[in-house]
Amino acid sequence: MISEQLALPSDFDGTVRLFPLPDLVLFPRMILPLHIFEPRYCDMLNDASQTDQLITMATLQPKNEGVEAVANTVCIGLVVAQEETVQGTFKVVLAGIERAAIRHEIESPDSFRRAMVEVIRSDNPDSEETQRLFAERLLGCFTESASEVQQIRKLIDEQNLDLGTLTDLIAYHSELQTQSKLNLLAEPETTTRANQLLRLFGSANKYPFPPKFSEN
Repeated sequence: MISEQLALPSDFDGTVRLFPLPDLVLFPRMILPLHIFEPRYCDMLNDASQTDQLITMATLQPKNEGVEAVANTVCIGLVVAQEETVQGTFKVVLAGIERAAIRHEIESPDSFRRAMVEVIRSDNPDSEETQRLFAERLLGCFTESASEVQQIRKLIDEQNLDLGTLTDLIAYHSELQTQSKLNLLAEPETTTRANQLLRLFGSANKYPFPPKFSEN
């Protein structure tokens, strides 16, 4: 996870670079390690490095007549670290900043895709007590040992996680179906997201949790 202080630049105009990958859904404030090796995405990284450091993760959809379609909901990310390998590829750490919806793709002179997006502002109107109750209900869905769940409670307390961040954390690391994650990414209301998660966990087997956060 990253600090909520990371934000889009003040002159952000909605234009983004798209990095489509199958079965991957990034969420705000989550960390994604990437190995970039395709020439078009190395070009994209170079372009981002020279300007706003932004790369937007998009989820590839099943091919339709050879077209690489992407899901409408995406996550704008910020390159927070990068390292070039001896092979000329790049190891990158991308931090999610904002959920967004694609309005339309833009004809690009570059080798990579661009789009115009509208930021989906997340709303967290509930009281601290309501958020705490939802957090406890969500943690109650998991079957790991009491000590491991306690580690998550400690993380919530130490980093002062609100309900929106907690739902994104759980959605990102849990083994949910890709479409379910996209639905959660598209939802701006944190209470609605929490209820969606509770329904998903209630209609399936218990999910192993917490994940090994240190891996990312």
